[in-house]
Amino acid sequence: MRHFSIFNPPRLLYIPVIMYRPSLRFLPLSICLAAFLLRLACILRCEYGIHSDAGEFLAIARNLIAGKGYYLDGGASAYRMPGYPLVLALLYLISGNLIWLKIIQAIVEAVTGLLMYLVGKHHFGERAGIGALVLWSLLPVSVVQPLSFMSEGLFTLLFVLTVYLSFSKTGYRWSFSGGGCCGALALIKAQMALFPVVFFGLWLEKPRPV
Repeated sequence: MRHFSIFNPPRLLYIPVIMYRPSLRFLPLSICLAAFLLRLACILRCEYGIHSDAGEFLAIARNLIAGKGYYLDGGASAYRMPGYPLVLALLYLISGNLIWLKIIQAIVEAVTGLLMYLVGKHHFGERAGIGALVLWSLLPVSVVQPLSFMSEGLFTLLFVLTVYLSFSKTGYRWSFSGGGCCGALALIKAQMALFPVVFFGLWLEKPRPV
């Protein structure tokens, strides 16, 4: 007759231990959720006024909603690029208040981190992707970004998406999608009008599907 002890447990006791293997599959999504909750807490707990560029973006968005056109300081203006004010006007029209706009911007920041993870994972491995995601999630500038109405949040999202579509995917449809995102970036910041030349040069060096 076989005897068991704490030093010689029955084989059946090993089964749960062997079968239990923690999965890291949901780790990126968990970090993204934590990043969003951190920004949501910042929105609910912190007061941040509307200053400088944010006031102008909001004024243009409100004028668009009111049917006054692309107006700033009482007259038509081309000083601000139209991309962010148009998106702001659409979201403001749907949500109806500034708090929801800030929450949407918090989601944008979290999604940007997820895209950084995908780019890092594709080019440098899983650890690099996780590291990029964690650093972005804790970056103070990104944490407070949803509190104000600045174009940098949307710009960064589209910029990382452009990099992901153009250099992490193969195929002409992905390249054209990246080009479309790059065009949208030019509507947010005028400097991006020069970037298609850079991206085209890098795209020529990318392997082509056979």
